Parts: sequence; structure tokens; C-alpha cells
Amino acid sequence: MLLLALYYLLADCLLMGQVFYYRTVYPQHHIEEIVVNDYGAEESDLAISRHRKSSSSSSSSASSSSCNDFMNERTSLLSTDSNILNSKSRASSTTIQPPQSLATRNVVRLFFVSSILLWTGLLVGSALFFFGSGQTKVDMSQWHLIPQLLGWGSALLYCVSRIPQIMQNFRNESVEGLSLVMFIFSVIGNITYCVSIMLESTEPTYLLINYPWLLGSGGTLFFDFTIFFQFYMYRQTTIGKK
Repeated sequence: MLLLALYYLLADCLLMGQVFYYRTVYPQHHIEEIVVNDYGAEESDLAISRHRKSSSSSSSSASSSSCNDFMNERTSLLSTDSNILNSKSRASSTTIQPPQSLATRNVVRLFFVSSILLWTGLLVGSALFFFGSGQTKVDMSQWHLIPQLLGWGSALLYCVSRIPQIMQNFRNESVEGLSLVMFIFSVIGNITYCVSIMLESTEPTYLLINYPWLLGSGGTLFFDFTIFFQFYMYRQTTIGKK
């Protein structure tokens, strides 16, 4: 179990490193490249056109009025170039979020309601199983405060870790970039982890001591199956983008 926890820690650190890199370094370079290339292309075309205009103006007329008109036109073009650069920079750095469809809004409401009902029923049922009347008395002398607090903190963070990704999928109405195989392996690993604990013993005291880890692994199954449903719901969008 310790080796499994260390493996999860290493994998999560690698994933966070990838997220940090692609959200900070890569998008910034991408935006700068688009702005510079587009503006550079326009600037070179305008420079050629200006050179041709200046040559034709100097050869056709040398009057001071024509020179003034040319300088005014040059100033106007430079102002226009500056506005184009600013608008492109704002458009590249700003992401317009499309409105959610009615189906997505209904699914989000269903997700919140089912999550509240599921977790309420799970916690109430667990309390009745361990401390209800007619049940075998749990030996609380084997229950240690510090390990249990760490275990409950781990279970809470592990369960809610899926929620930001689920909500982002709902906002984008897409699962583009997610690996379905990763979530399949995660579900299989969490199921086998819970089964390994329960095969060791089903005695209430043993289960209560290991309950945070059972809850952390088994509780994420609901969120993993929600992501599976998102893969099914947005499969056409993902295929279309490919």
C-alpha cells in the first residue's frame, strides 16, 4: 500500500508539472508567435506599398502639398497598424466562453443533486452500520486520532479532486485532451484496492479503522463514472474536433 501511494504521488507530480508547463510557457509563446508573425507580415506588405507610393509620389510631383498629404497618410497608416496589433493581442489573450446548452445545464443540476443524495446516504448508512443498535460494538481503543485525521483528509481531497475536471468538461462541453484509458485504469485500481481491504477482514473495528481509505478509493467511483458519461455525452464533439 505504501508503494502504491508513492507511485500515485509520483504520477500526480508529473501531471502537475505538465499542466504547469503547458498553461504557462506554451500558450504564451504561441500567442506571441501568432501576433508577431501576423503583424510582421502586414507590416512588410505595408512597407512595400509605402515605398512604392513614396517613389511614385516623388517622381510625379515634388510639390510641398503632395508631401504633406503623404506624411498625413503615413501617420494614419501607422495609427491603423497600432490598432490592429492591439486588437490582435487582446483577441489572442482573451478566451470567449460559449454559452452552455440546455442539456448540459440539466445534467449539471442532476450531477449536484445526485452527488448530495449519494454522499448523504453513504455517510448515514455507514454510521448505522458501525454504531447502530444490534451491531457488534466497535473497539475504539484501536482507533488512533492522528492517522485517522490524515486518512480522512486524504479521502476528502481524493474524492473532490475529480470535481474541477468534471466542471471544466461541462463548461467546455468537451472531453478533448482527457485519456479514457487513464480513468479506466483508475476505476479498476480503486475497485481492487477496496476489495483487498475487505478480503482481509469484515470485522467492524477493522473496517472502521480502514474506512477513510475505503471511502477515498470507493467514493471516487461515482465521479469516475460521471466522467465516463461525459465521454459518451460529448463523443460527437470530440470526434468532430479531431
